[in-house]
Amino acid sequence: MKQLRSTFVLFLSFSLAIVLASCAFSSSYGVQAIGSLAGVTAVDETWSPGPGGCERDLQGILETLENGYPYFEDKGISFASLQAEFMDRLDGIEKPVPPGEFAALLLELFARLGNGHTNLFNIKWTQADMRAVYVSGRVFIEHNGNGSVPSRGDEILEIDGMAVDAWLAARQVDASTPQWRRFKATQEIFKRWFFEPAMRSFRLLRPDGSSYEIEVELNRTRDTFHQIVVDDRALGTSAYIALNSMELGSEDIFIQRLEKYVDYPALILDLRGNSGGASQTGTRILSHLIQKVHSHVLGGTWVWPSSDVNFKGRIALLIGPATFSAAESFACDLQRSGRVVSIGTATAGDFGGGPRFFLTEGGICFRMATNGNMTISGVDGEGAGLLPDIELEGSAQDWLAGRDIVLERAQEELD
Repeated sequence: MKQLRSTFVLFLSFSLAIVLASCAFSSSYGVQAIGSLAGVTAVDETWSPGPGGCERDLQGILETLENGYPYFEDKGISFASLQAEFMDRLDGIEKPVPPGEFAALLLELFARLGNGHTNLFNIKWTQADMRAVYVSGRVFIEHNGNGSVPSRGDEILEIDGMAVDAWLAARQVDASTPQWRRFKATQEIFKRWFFEPAMRSFRLLRPDGSSYEIEVELNRTRDTFHQIVVDDRALGTSAYIALNSMELGSEDIFIQRLEKYVDYPALILDLRGNSGGASQTGTRILSHLIQKVHSHVLGGTWVWPSSDVNFKGRIALLIGPATFSAAESFACDLQRSGRVVSIGTATAGDFGGGPRFFLTEGGICFRMATNGNMTISGVDGEGAGLLPDIELEGSAQDWLAGRDIVLERAQEELD
């Protein structure tokens, strides 16, 4: 009872802080908090905010950040210096400000804030039907839907004449930790903002040691891609379920798959490809994996064991740098419940921080974390990442050989 009372007091304090934070936003420059992205249009080369619109929108964004962004002190950022620098840089751009130059300036501003939930949301981008993967300091082609070249396993050495590690370091991405930054920058290898060239050049190395150069057109929209939300299979006496999204509705698919394996003695739950969604998805899934009442790490929810589908066997949890946002808070709940042994590498290091959406008068949509790194359990939800019980990362040679040594270790732990 004493423990429940203490947790309840923490919950009240946490909830009050959220309520107070939600009252802190007002703007002298026309920025509005919005509850939906309905009606928000993409910013592209045709965008025009009108005379003085770029200055007004930048002032509005900076004012909103000053009033509500919770991490300036934690990240050692001087708001006054940041404001002066970016206003000066905007003043130095020839008027009228080209949409591409303004978008590039804003992308750099948000990247400098160092938070994966504080970012621009409606800058137009396209991509190639290709995907790269970062493995132990090297970058490889993981998927190519454009044709036979480049092939899976070819290593990327240079991008637009830059060494790949230099290109990744120079990319303006929003990230709370180095591991999430590497992941995000790698994701953008085959992505272009509307103001970037449509063609990108690469120098690659085949597994046989021969190198070659190629140009790739980055012209497909995100709507042409399909994500496998849940993947599952039996691995001997263990069930394997990869949950790749926390978007609303994915919990229903997960529970349907879990029901097939509910009587298995062990479960491998793979969150390494899960970059988040909604935290309530995690609490609902959690109820099917625990046997005791649990307090959600972000507060506001008591999770009770499901009386319907409830997995009682042993669980191995696989995590990594792409485990982000709601997937991280879900992983943290699983670790705190004592139900899992976690294996892999540190997660992205950004539970969410109560992100809210804002819209400038000129139509720039951005998201901002508002609640800081508070969690009801005292776990640091920003800037570090969850550490696994067993830290293990496959080598480039393992990946090229098709081996998943993290999954193999999970099977060993559950045998």
